[in-house]
Amino acid sequence: SLMKSLLCLAILQIVVGTSSETYLKHAGESRFLVGNSDTIINYKCTFGGEPLAIWGNKIDEEVDSSKNVQLLYLKEGYIANELTVDDSIKTTEKGMDGVHLKVQNPPNGATSYTLSRDKPFYVSSALFPPKISEFSDQIAGGYEVITDAATFANSKPQKEFSYIAATGVFVYKTTSSIKVADYAWDQLTKWSNYYGQFEQDIYFKTLPRLVEPNYYEGYGYWVCGNDKKPQSLLDNNETENRHLEKKSYFHLDQSKPIPNEYRHIIHGEYTESNV
Repeated sequence: SLMKSLLCLAILQIVVGTSSETYLKHAGESRFLVGNSDTIINYKCTFGGEPLAIWGNKIDEEVDSSKNVQLLYLKEGYIANELTVDDSIKTTEKGMDGVHLKVQNPPNGATSYTLSRDKPFYVSSALFPPKISEFSDQIAGGYEVITDAATFANSKPQKEFSYIAATGVFVYKTTSSIKVADYAWDQLTKWSNYYGQFEQDIYFKTLPRLVEPNYYEGYGYWVCGNDKKPQSLLDNNETENRHLEKKSYFHLDQSKPIPNEYRHIIHGEYTESNV
């Protein structure tokens, strides 16, 4: 029955969340220890909160693009599922760079996840990985973030850059759940029609990048927030309003050079991302 199926799904979500915690252990702020080792992966929450859930791949793990993206960390008390990839864009490719998708123009599928709790929690931002193609430099991305009280979506294509480590979307909402969809496409790919289906290979970077021995920058998806809205924001929401006007931000990959034509729009680790 439908009710039985939903119950099984809920149990699966909780089990997935519980078992995933064995890979990453929260070590304070945005830092996570890999199991019982001294290796640290940093998943930045520059604009408030801590990672409540993280989806991605393990260090040096071969990525199987035919599978959904695993949950690496889930804060106690929260419920989440694996990050699903729509069948329409899934591939069977395996590699060490990220999740490979075959996408039409306009996009015919997305990656998505849901994070929830049995009581409201506060979300500062949602982070997405860069989308890259070896065959095109005109990759564009889009997103939809749904909370109890608001929906956030980019109104125009968001150009993807190789020198970006993550794109964040400001949320600043109290909610009982957050549903996120992420998609990308190649603007140079012909539109599909009755006479042909045209696709481009695009990979979403989901593997941690080595910065120095035992220290990695995290790539993938994560939600930044708190169990409840911080008192400092309850007292003064000026910061929230200022950021919400900008809609989104970049984290830069310090190992990648920024092309001269884009340097004027980059301000440290923070810039509007609709360039």
